[in-house]
Parts: sequence; C-alpha cells; structure tokens
Amino acid sequence: MLASHLHIPIQELQKKTTSSEYTEWMAFLRKMELEKANQFNPLHFYLAQIAAEIKKGRVKNPGNVSIKEFLLKFKEAKKSETETKEKDSKQFWLSSVGLLSNGKMRKLSKKRKR
Repeated sequence: MLASHLHIPIQELQKKTTSSEYTEWMAFLRKMELEKANQFNPLHFYLAQIAAEIKKGRVKNPGNVSIKEFLLKFKEAKKSETETKEKDSKQFWLSSVGLLSNGKMRKLSKKRKR
C-alpha cells in the first residue's frame, strides 16, 4: 500500500524506510482512507432520502424521521493491545512489504496456464 502510494518498488521502500517511519506512514494512510470514506456525495444523500421516505411510511410519527439517520459515519476500529504490539514489530513491517522474517522474498503462488 505504501509503495504504491509513493510510486516506488517495494525493494526501494524497504531500503529507504525504517520500521518506525513505515508505521507512521501506515497510520497516516489509514487516517486518509477514513477521511475519504466519510466524504459524502449526492448519491449518498439521495439513498439516505429514499431510506428515510420508506421509514416515514412505517412509523407513527413520520416528522421525526431525518435523513441524517441514514448517512453512515465511519470510525476507526479500536485495536487490541496485542494487535498494537504486532504492528510495531519488525515482523509486521517485513511481512507488509512481502518479506519473510529471514529477509527473503515471499514466494507467490504460480498461476496455472490453460
């Protein structure tokens, strides 16, 4: 993910980036994805309006139904203590860039020829 964001090969990223820099970059990219997910466009409002109209037909007080009830708000999931420790570890960094703990490249499965 980071290599594609920076437009550099994974091997070059590994040479230029420390594990702490990598962790900071990944936190930044997660934050950017979350912000992007919470940006609404006209389609979101249109679908929320349809859902609100459907609900208005099924409740006693249709005036209490708001479109805001149907606009989704995304939040970052809470992380467990072990998950946080794993992300800070060198093993996580190595596996994220396609390497094994011994520094060798992970073998990709071969596609069958038809």
